[in-house]
Amino acid sequence: MALTLTLKPDERAILGGAVVRNAGKHAVRLMIETSVPILRGSDILPTSEVKTPCGRLYMALQLLYIDPSKREENTEHYLSLTRDLLAAAPSMAPQLAKTSLYVASGEYYRALQQAKQLIKYEQVLLSAAPSPA
Repeated sequence: MALTLTLKPDERAILGGAVVRNAGKHAVRLMIETSVPILRGSDILPTSEVKTPCGRLYMALQLLYIDPSKREENTEHYLSLTRDLLAAAPSMAPQLAKTSLYVASGEYYRALQQAKQLIKYEQVLLSAAPSPA
């Protein structure tokens, strides 16, 4: 089943591990005819923006999804981050459980979407935390 991907001017996407960018002035439509991991620009978390534990977890999931050659190594990293996150914020257990179910079943893109919810929840927790004196 083919997928049509439209990239706006200067928009990036990751297609099967390659980063592509629309360098033109007009939107570009691409027909993806094989099954490859695809991340649109809005789903890509740049390394420079990873500043929180959930951000690191999202990055690990991003790597799980786009780099199948290192899946075992990236899964171990994801599991380590999950343990650390659970120890620091046990209230995240339900969201982490959903994310981990997707990872266990190989649904890495869905795990990424679930991890976005973790990032939102983390922001709520961080905004409610008392400021250091």
